[in-house]
Amino acid sequence: MPPSSEAALSGAKSDRGLEPEIQALGRDIFRQAGDRNKPNDSFFHRHWWQEKLLRRCLAHPGFKTQLFRFIDVLPAIGDSEDLGRHLCAYLERSHEPIPLWIKRALSWAATAPLTAPLFA
Repeated sequence: MPPSSEAALSGAKSDRGLEPEIQALGRDIFRQAGDRNKPNDSFFHRHWWQEKLLRRCLAHPGFKTQLFRFIDVLPAIGDSEDLGRHLCAYLERSHEPIPLWIKRALSWAATAPLTAPLFA
């Protein structure tokens, strides 16, 4: 056998030794990704709120349009106070009825020190 073939063959043998580890790592990655995609019904969980808002936005064309416009300006927004102000302004322009408590909650949550990072 030529030397290059022997090197390739020995490399293939060592790769086979890694195969179980690679497969185990792949299974672990897929398991963790699956865990992250499981629905979380907790009222206090960020994903619960994100899902509710997203469903509301996608169900109403005006909301959807304004949400995409808001996303376009998001990189230019300076701080969490600006973020809350812009979010409320854009959603109000959707001409969809927004309950007052949702407006207040969005404004407060986007500027409160504890919850502002959830919006950033």
